[in-house]
Amino acid sequence: MGSVTRRSLSALGLLSAAFTFMHGVVRESVGPLLYLDGMNSGWGESAYLTIQMLGTAAGASP
Repeated sequence: MGSVTRRSLSALGLLSAAFTFMHGVVRESVGPLLYLDGMNSGWGESAYLTIQMLGTAAGASP
């Protein structure tokens, strides 16, 4: 029984690490946001808010 729990926790930890890494990559990629903002200010703002909300939702959900 302990082996299943340990494997489950390991899998959850690896998944959390992957989500955290990907969120960092998305937040650091400013180029596409600036490109969208240059085309239309509303689009740039929407893209920024989407990234922020995805990061918050991904961080809040286990």
